Amino acid sequence: MGKYSGYHLSEHQELCCETPSHKDDLFGEMASQRGILATHAWHVAEFLKPSHRYLHLLAYDDEQIKQVHEEGHHDGASSFSTLEYVLLNDAEVRDSWNLSDPADLQRLAETDFPQQLHSALIGSPGTFIELLAMFLGEQLDVAWLNRFRLRPQQLSDVMDNLPIPLLRNYVESGLLSSAALEVIFNAHLYRAGMDYQSRKRNEPIKSCCYLLFDEQYKPAHPALKQAVACYQLISGGNWRGVLDTRDKLTLSDEQFRYFRESHSLEDVIATLADPAITLQGNMMPYISQALTTGHIRAATTLLKKQSGAGRYFHDFIREFMAVYGALPRVSFDISPFYQKVKQQQQNADALTIRQLCENGYVDALIARLKASDADIKTLNSALQYAADKGYAHIVRLLHEAGAELDTWNNYAIKTASSKGFVPLQQYLLKHGIRG
Repeated sequence: MGKYSGYHLSEHQELCCETPSHKDDLFGEMASQRGILATHAWHVAEFLKPSHRYLHLLAYDDEQIKQVHEEGHHDGASSFSTLEYVLLNDAEVRDSWNLSDPADLQRLAETDFPQQLHSALIGSPGTFIELLAMFLGEQLDVAWLNRFRLRPQQLSDVMDNLPIPLLRNYVESGLLSSAALEVIFNAHLYRAGMDYQSRKRNEPIKSCCYLLFDEQYKPAHPALKQAVACYQLISGGNWRGVLDTRDKLTLSDEQFRYFRESHSLEDVIATLADPAITLQGNMMPYISQALTTGHIRAATTLLKKQSGAGRYFHDFIREFMAVYGALPRVSFDISPFYQKVKQQQQNADALTIRQLCENGYVDALIARLKASDADIKTLNSALQYAADKGYAHIVRLLHEAGAELDTWNNYAIKTASSKGFVPLQQYLLKHGIRG
């Protein structure tokens, strides 16, 4: 009896001599050599081929090892890599299982295989679910997963490798519960951004999170509907088709971050302005972006959608004046709000000119520039900080006070161009500044 043991996948009841074929195989010379492959329980699913039907437990000795993965070692105490296998000349078969036979799978579950499956320090035992799904198909249920000490949530490890009809069957059977799916969709929002990039390159999207639900096959649970619609929104899919007609999509700051990171600023502003979308949290940063990029109407719409909008109206006035040098046009008397904005700036004596510019304090800046003769270095420095915020009117005030628009290697026009600050860019171009 050999002192080592390993598992071998085969197309036949006998041992199969083949070359390593793992999709992440980087094993140099070993990848081209033929032999009997043996691996640990937690790697069995990773070496599975569609043609494999049998699993053999092998015993072998040192002299039977043809070659070992060059990045590690093989002894009786430890593994030698995260993708461990050995290439054998010969081996003794201790036991065999027909993986397409549920009775043999049951017999495998009664061995120490499940214990070995979960003994890896690195790797996910959940990948073994792919093997169970491949051979059990619609018969796979919680009871089968329990036999191998697996959980339904671990289906997320292999969902992209399973057919969509089979996954939908697991949804119908309850193996993939609404609660588990909600967690899976929210945990894979980074994939939605990748799916969106694939769409832009006209590449097919193969992500199961994108394909699992659609207009015809909608999720039933309200929370899951929201999670799926969020994924579809980020990936550029038909998120409206997932929701019922009168439903709105509510996004957290964390969820919207994935959309913001993968889409253009114009898409971000247009999406936030959509009456069917609600963002939980502070929308003022997006309102500011809309103002500095010339989307005044969108900024006004976002302000109206902001919960407790009255609390943010003073900031809206301050930002609007910093960009456009005038009060926003509204259908009510704005003067009480403007007086509050001016009062906030009356206590700004301790702030430097640069800090006044960064905060968008137009009235305080005008008063400071009139009361003191700031040197050119101070004005030029402040102008860069104002340009970095997109405050076109403040840049104008500094310029009229003597600041140079092309200072710091044309920093202002380069910033305006890269960040889409249209009002600032227009002012700079009007005065002959080119990037």
